[in-house]
Amino acid sequence: AYSFVPPGIGNYGDPAFADYKDMSQIDREEKAIELLKNAGFGPDNPVTLTINYNTSENHKNTAVAIADMWKPLGVEVNMVNTDTKTHYAMLRDRQDFDIARAGWIGDYSDPQNFLFMVESDNTGFNYARYENPEYDALMDEAAATVDLEKRAGILKQAEELFMRDLPFIPMMYYGSMNLVSDKVSGFENNLLNVHPTRFMSISE
Repeated sequence: AYSFVPPGIGNYGDPAFADYKDMSQIDREEKAIELLKNAGFGPDNPVTLTINYNTSENHKNTAVAIADMWKPLGVEVNMVNTDTKTHYAMLRDRQDFDIARAGWIGDYSDPQNFLFMVESDNTGFNYARYENPEYDALMDEAAATVDLEKRAGILKQAEELFMRDLPFIPMMYYGSMNLVSDKVSGFENNLLNVHPTRFMSISE
């Protein structure tokens, strides 16, 4: 993922993509090494941090992959696995952590359904404890804006701030796969992967 708001969300257009989106993997690694070196870290003086994740083979595999990719850069990773209830309680209760895994599936197709998560007063979802008055002001302005095109522009400014500060590190977008017969009509692809059967029919 190269944005916080997934591509294809309604009332928005293209999301605010990260400035590293079009960099090659080698260029990204070299930039990471440079930034770590400037901060006094590297393979001879690694920075050590912990990744917390909730129980799932996929989440474990992701944490292991991150650790493997970061090790040559001079980052030593410890991993802490807990059950889902304990993990999210830790995030909601604002306990200390270095990096923690989290996921979100929007329940309606609108950029606000993602961007609201890091408003400073959203203690339930703002796991990173992000506080940016400019961001909050843009979200308040968008909430009071009726014109959808103008509102989209305001929300894009908020996402640009998010992608600059990166309180969350977007890693992947959820995807959906469907196998649909040619005999089925009325099946429309959509981001939420919702397909009411009352709109579908089967021809012989």
